[in-house]
Amino acid sequence: MHQKSVKNKEINKWSIVFNQDIKGEDFYHNKLKPVFDMKIAEFNYKLFSNILATGCNMYKWGERPSQSCIYCNYDKHDGRHLLFECPSLQNIWNIVDE
Repeated sequence: MHQKSVKNKEINKWSIVFNQDIKGEDFYHNKLKPVFDMKIAEFNYKLFSNILATGCNMYKWGERPSQSCIYCNYDKHDGRHLLFECPSLQNIWNIVDE
């Protein structure tokens, strides 16, 4: 039961971050389980667990003096910024998307 409530908290958090309604089972089965490339699976795990080395996390862990984006100097480099908002990284995500 505890594991289910933790999953629901994570899903609710990501629903807010991505501003979309995310369905619980779809989130875990479609996003994490069918990934066969271990680097992508590791990236997904770190992103969804909020342990990806973003500016915000590195600042929180005491590894950086600020939480700003090192690519575009936006003041809050988090998972959403990394994936969707950083203009300096959009070309990379366009290539990955192809």
